[in-house]
Amino acid sequence: MATEWRKAPQAVIDIAKDIIKQYHPDLAEARIAFVMRSTALRSGGKLVLGKARKVTDEQQVHIPYDFVIWLAADMWHTLTPIQKQALIDHELSHCEWDYSEGASVRGHDVEEFTHIIERYGFWWPGAEPFESAVTQAMLMPVERTGRGSVESIEMPESMMAEAQA
Repeated sequence: MATEWRKAPQAVIDIAKDIIKQYHPDLAEARIAFVMRSTALRSGGKLVLGKARKVTDEQQVHIPYDFVIWLAADMWHTLTPIQKQALIDHELSHCEWDYSEGASVRGHDVEEFTHIIERYGFWWPGAEPFESAVTQAMLMPVERTGRGSVESIEMPESMMAEAQA
């Protein structure tokens, strides 16, 4: 099935405006478009819930924005309000705006394997701010959805016929 694209709902725009005002005032002058992609991507076996991209000078002839951020519509509806805010904040954190220099995209602060952190902790030079942020986050309550389950059931007769067809 082909990927479908559509405008982001007003709720996305409202969340983004609040987050920009509160955490990313440097983006107040940037032109940012949000779109919804029908399905999430998979990269390296992991779900990609969104992606921020800089609009090139060449593309700006047709697209009057500095950044385009897409969010995965199929996953958006499964996220809690806090997770939605975190996703938008994360994607906005990739966007750098300087009025004289224009738009650029920032990479992640940290890229590390979970098992390396489990074995060695925050071992790399300059890890202290990340370690401090993780420690602070551990003190915050976690909001989880808890809808998943794995169960064994007797298959109803009506489903057995469909399964064998």
